[in-house]
Order: sequence, then C-alpha cells, then structure tokens
Amino acid sequence: MKAVFAIIVAFSVYLGLGSAVFAKPVDPVCEKVLPLAEVNKAYTKKKIVLFGQQEQRWATATCNYGHEDDKEPALTLGIAPYISSDKFNKTYKNNPLWKPLTGVGDEAFVSGKLGDMVVAGKGKLVIMLVSYVDLDKKTFKTTPKFSTNQLVEWAKQILARYK
Repeated sequence: MKAVFAIIVAFSVYLGLGSAVFAKPVDPVCEKVLPLAEVNKAYTKKKIVLFGQQEQRWATATCNYGHEDDKEPALTLGIAPYISSDKFNKTYKNNPLWKPLTGVGDEAFVSGKLGDMVVAGKGKLVIMLVSYVDLDKKTFKTTPKFSTNQLVEWAKQILARYK
C-alpha cells in the first residue's frame, strides 16, 4: 500500500501540482469549457475552486480544480486543439494503460491506474480529464474524487459544444 501512496505522490509531482501552480493565473477558457459550478455540484466534500494553469507540453490550456483550503488538487482538465488524429491514436490506442471508450467523441480512452482519467478527441480537439484521489491515511486506500462515469459525462458535454 505504501507503494501506491508513493506512486500517487510521484504522479502529483510529475504533473507539477504544487503551490507554484496555484499562483499562476487561471485561463479564462476553463470556466467556459467546464464551469466551476458543475464541478462543485459533483463534488460535495469540500469547496472546489479554479487554480492557475499547469505547464503541459501537450496542452494549450490546463484547468486545475482543487480544494480552496488546502490547495489539494481534485481535477485537471487539459485542452489541446490542433492535435492530429494519427498522433492521438499512436499515443493511446496501443498503450496497455488505456482502454477504448465508446460513445465519446470520435475516439476516447479511459485509464484508472492512478485515479480515473479520460482522454477524448473530436476532430482536432483532444481533452483529458484527470480525477485525483482521496487517500485514507490510515489504510492507504485511495478513492477517486470523481468517478469515471462523471468524467465521461463531462467529456461528452465538452465535445458536444465543440464545432
């Protein structure tokens, strides 16, 4: 179980989620693409706020939703227009960590190794939704803050608005 905790910590560090991220400005596209009210409606344990952008090589915008009181991440939305479908397919289709997901955009994949993740593409737009986990510090049991079903629903809504 300690190994799972170490992986989660390493994953969070890899994504750059620290106090420096939260000091960066919030991209205005975040509220348009996935409104904060929708995220708060789905997560009722603590108030969720939007934090600053996260540097990603693959995304042109990242939206970080997290707990206001302790700066703990809850959800990240990455938005990457202009990625070719060939590149998208090469990245996810043959990767054993990702399973195909039907009914979302042109093509979508889901992974649940370190929390729940959904990546979906429509045309040249690719979005990735990452749900972080709540950790029981006594048992080291992890529970995704948002279910795969919730991430899939948001992915469908976001891609439906994309023309």
